[in-house]
Amino acid sequence: MPFKTLATVMKSGGVFLSALTFGILEIHYLPAPGKIALLVIVMLVDLCTGLIRSWKRGHVTTSHGLKQTAIKVGTYAAIIVAVAAMANVLADITPSVEEYYVYFVTGMVGFLTFVEIYSIFENIYESDPDSCLSVYVCGPALKWMRGYLKKNHPISRKTEGPK
Repeated sequence: MPFKTLATVMKSGGVFLSALTFGILEIHYLPAPGKIALLVIVMLVDLCTGLIRSWKRGHVTTSHGLKQTAIKVGTYAAIIVAVAAMANVLADITPSVEEYYVYFVTGMVGFLTFVEIYSIFENIYESDPDSCLSVYVCGPALKWMRGYLKKNHPISRKTEGPK
């Protein structure tokens, strides 16, 4: 598909929807439903652990905190839709590297899932830092996710300088 046609199609939402309807633009790359379901489950677990953490700190649950969760859900949905749309448009422009776009879309969903899992471990660790779960699971997992499990990590050696 020539680039001018694609630019014309993208200028107007109605023209874009018409292009999808009549098959001018085809949707090839969508995240797998299982990966989206996993992200939703992890987000719900993150919400639950965040609530538990705030209750243990003595904070009252307000609509502001739940609104932040709703904003996060909307942001994640917008990111996933934008990346999927970008992959589909790029597939029409450059079909020679089309095989890599599925990794692009799946990688973004994987990254968002990683962020949520990290947040779950943080919530559990901060809610009770002396528990066995925090000491033996969450603490080391957070260190590993940050990349500081070993003192001889190559990045930390470069930033520390010579001794």
